Amino acid sequence: MSVEAELASSFINIELISGTFNPKSVSRSFRFSQVSRVRSRKNKGCNNLTNKDKGPAASLVDEITGTFSTEEDNPVITSSAVRASADSTYQPKGLYLRVLGASVNAVPGTVLSLPINSAVSLVVWLALYACLCFWNKHRSCEWSCRLVTLLHGVIVTGLSGYAALLDGPWALTHAGSPNTPLQIHVLSLTLGYFLFDLGWCLYFQTEGDLMLFHHTLSICGMIMVLGLGNSATEVNAVLFVSEITNPLLQTRWFLREMGCYYTFLGELVDFLFVLLFVVLRMGGGALVMYAMVTAPGTSWLLKAGGLAMYVVSLGFMVEICRFVKRKMVKKYHSWTSLRSVNAPVKTNGRLAGH
Repeated sequence: MSVEAELASSFINIELISGTFNPKSVSRSFRFSQVSRVRSRKNKGCNNLTNKDKGPAASLVDEITGTFSTEEDNPVITSSAVRASADSTYQPKGLYLRVLGASVNAVPGTVLSLPINSAVSLVVWLALYACLCFWNKHRSCEWSCRLVTLLHGVIVTGLSGYAALLDGPWALTHAGSPNTPLQIHVLSLTLGYFLFDLGWCLYFQTEGDLMLFHHTLSICGMIMVLGLGNSATEVNAVLFVSEITNPLLQTRWFLREMGCYYTFLGELVDFLFVLLFVVLRMGGGALVMYAMVTAPGTSWLLKAGGLAMYVVSLGFMVEICRFVKRKMVKKYHSWTSLRSVNAPVKTNGRLAGH
């Protein structure tokens, strides 16, 4: 059997996307168990084979690992050196290994730091909340919490929008793709906030079951995506279409607290909130959910969680429709009452004096 056939039988498919990766960080069992027979062939006199004689698979392994002599001889691999996946249409940042059918996203320096990043994010949001409570002693705790929520909404909307629309990959065509460093940082930042907000809501008991279920699903989904190393593309897109309405929702609350809600600004905020919720969260969210459910690389558990999250959004939509109905009915009654007051009243065929 040729060296190329032996490599093909091992089902080794290494896809290097971008960034750098040191083969020393890969477990010794993987690197040497898959090429043990290749080394034995070399030791028996196959070292004189040229790359053309060995075939493309063996040439690829030689290019990656050098001579297989020792660990110290293995060079640092860069994305410009090797691109082994011919059918890959997008090339996210990081290293993506597919070994014996198992997919692992090995972005150097991020796997072990994921819990640390989330913990740091939680501490930062807690510290910010404590500072706001100290600076706004004359205000309620909800005031400070909503300030944190407003700041989080603005920051995460910008970051997730940049990651989804500019940095890529496109969620509708690359669902299930490996996580990029930017996506990992955005989800870690958001995970810390959701942990903070869920704890605050449970402590003060200010939210209903639907909001608590929404927070729980969000936390579980982000933990799963960060742990699996893929599918952050679609989750980041869902985060963008969900959080883009959050600053408007918090602004509406602050306007009501300051007595400025029943103004033109309050009407504008309500209109933009309903518009963005219907168009982006329901319309755009439906497109992302379809891409997630039909993507072959997305975990079935994540697909179920995405569908559950969309059902929660439908629940919020029902509440918004009730709010719009009440608002329209109130405006209609106000308009009819104002019209009846200003309209002339006929008395015995004559207009009443005003």
